[in-house]
Amino acid sequence: MSKKLISILFSVAMVVTVFSTLPVASALETSSNSTENTETKYVTNLGGTYTGPIKNKSKRYYFAMPKEWCTFSNATACAYWWDGEDRCADWQNSYEMRPTTINTDDGSKVYYIDIDENITSILFNNGIDLGQKSEDDELPPNYGKACQTNAINLQGYDPGETMIYPDGLDSMDNMIYVSDDIEYELSGSKVYRGEWYYLHSDGKWDAEKGSVYETKDVNVKLNKRKDTVNIGDSIQLNATFENLSPDAKITWSSSDTNVATVEDNGTVYGVDEGTAKIKISVQNPGEATPLCTYCTVEVKSVLLGIKITKLPSITTYYEGEELDADIITKGIEVVAIYSGNRKVVLNSAFYDEDNHDGYIVAEPRYEVGKNTVTIKYGGFTDTFEITILSKQIKRITVYPPEKLTYVVGEELDLTGMDVIADYADGTFGNVYDYSIGDYDFSTVGEKIIVVTCRGQKGHFMVYVEPKDIDEILVSLSPDRTDYYVGDEIDSSDIEVFIQYADDSLEETKDYYLNYDFSTAGKKIVTVSYHNYRKSFIVNVKSKTEPTTTKPTVKKVTKVEVGKKSVALLNGRSTTVKVKVSPTNATNKKLKWTTSNAKVATVNQSGKITAKGRGKATIKVMALDGSNKYATVKVTVKQPVTSVKLNRKSANLKVKGKAKQKTVTLKATVYPKNANNKAVSWKSSNTKIATVNRKGKVIAKKKGTCYITATAKDGSKKSAKCKIVVK
Repeated sequence: MSKKLISILFSVAMVVTVFSTLPVASALETSSNSTENTETKYVTNLGGTYTGPIKNKSKRYYFAMPKEWCTFSNATACAYWWDGEDRCADWQNSYEMRPTTINTDDGSKVYYIDIDENITSILFNNGIDLGQKSEDDELPPNYGKACQTNAINLQGYDPGETMIYPDGLDSMDNMIYVSDDIEYELSGSKVYRGEWYYLHSDGKWDAEKGSVYETKDVNVKLNKRKDTVNIGDSIQLNATFENLSPDAKITWSSSDTNVATVEDNGTVYGVDEGTAKIKISVQNPGEATPLCTYCTVEVKSVLLGIKITKLPSITTYYEGEELDADIITKGIEVVAIYSGNRKVVLNSAFYDEDNHDGYIVAEPRYEVGKNTVTIKYGGFTDTFEITILSKQIKRITVYPPEKLTYVVGEELDLTGMDVIADYADGTFGNVYDYSIGDYDFSTVGEKIIVVTCRGQKGHFMVYVEPKDIDEILVSLSPDRTDYYVGDEIDSSDIEVFIQYADDSLEETKDYYLNYDFSTAGKKIVTVSYHNYRKSFIVNVKSKTEPTTTKPTVKKVTKVEVGKKSVALLNGRSTTVKVKVSPTNATNKKLKWTTSNAKVATVNQSGKITAKGRGKATIKVMALDGSNKYATVKVTVKQPVTSVKLNRKSANLKVKGKAKQKTVTLKATVYPKNANNKAVSWKSSNTKIATVNRKGKVIAKKKGTCYITATAKDGSKKSAKCKIVVK
């Protein structure tokens, strides 16, 4: 152990028992076994410098320090303590003692400290490094002058006793330890001793209990202990004080003015990105040191915009080339511009939650001609242009849109539709400069939508369903309410309207009438529109002309159809022949109806048209009142209208890794309600690549071929994928 450390230990050897609960060991005894750091500087850095109290339950102690101890700028009065279990030599805690307005008769200053009530032993000195010598090796004036409370039990007294109070003390509250002016030699160092007295409100002390002396400390609190501010912006810090003197000194400061500055009113300005501690210190007159508190301020940059500072290496392409974000941005440089004139080159990777320096490429539909590509980052955008040059098209393939079923009156929705061009150079790719032919969704049925691109045509099919109907409404002509036996209703005498679920109203002529005017009387007339019916009553009168003979009426005895059942593909038609017996029946009129117009319809000539997948019954009934009829069972199957692959092209390697040698294609058939969704697979050149029945393609040798998926339902619809083996 160095002579310097030994001198320090000896100079602070005497202690006092503050509470009478634990015995106090001599510093000389413990220091002989200590090999740990005991320098004042180390202790202060380790334990920190406090102004107390460190806990809510604390006691205040007053000490009269010799006047000559406070004559140097570095002479800060300090106190050290330990809890009775750690060693005196460890000196783990330190308080910075604070001055009162009291001076002793000899001019010595009276200081105080607040110490947690659990602390058992303390000692104090003027804070000067006791072993420090000048350059000429002479001792400084305060060398060895450490004032400690005297360990009472070392003088033959019980804990709590002193020479003034030999019977002991219950408490040392509001008492002052006054050091005497007698210097004692202790192992080469000088030690001042003293006694405990009662401190009175007038600043005097003696052995009599009296009025309490009270010292109120100044205190300061900030409304924030941590905050953020943008460069160029400001935040306001507000301080509240306790026991503040009108003459108190209040100072604001910043630990780094290059990051943040602060004004005297607590306004903090962000200067540059980083972190700074904003400190406020307050000191009442007469206090040894100011009281400080802090707010940690993080200064952030504000994104002002982005700029493309370097264009991609290629900005001209031919249509049919595979263009994704990585390709069209190769070589680009995008800079984010922040406040404070800070610029950051962004990462070329796409922006996601784990990559906050990346940008988003908003991919447009790359059409022939000029195309604007948009770069997005942090709510800001910048753009550049690429040019797509056209190529000659041999044919086009249309992959239908997602929506293939409509109701009457709806508009065509092309969402999800792809138009693939096969170019003359053997490549293929998406095209967008196509046009849609005329179509009519005002009637029910299957519709063909024609797509044209540079003279080449393709098509897809959709089905238009009737609107949801609430009911049908019938309006009769007021001029015709009476009929005669044998009359037929004129269409001009009746109007039929369809009331849809959306409250729209539409007149229709596509209705059927069922009535029997062969005899006189009140007759029911039934109007039928698909599965909806409405009836009304008319008066049928006998003819006034005299008749000499009553005509003979022959009823229909049998109705027969040429086919009892038919199977149709959706959109196809067939006509069913019908035979009425007897051939000389008086009234051979027939009425055709369907049980489900969404599956199949029929006109009055017996033509059946398939409308949608499912089953329906067609009924043909005699209208002479005989109730004779025949039925035809109709089954409608939905054919495949198109096939779409999950990939349009793929690059494979013969000698690559396992994943590079194969690719699995997935075929989707449309519409989704097709009866048979199976496809067959075929390679245009099995020497280059083969494909199995599950669509798995295996590379065989270098070259180019096509894999085709064809619907098995006989519709001959197919799709193909270009395979390039390297």
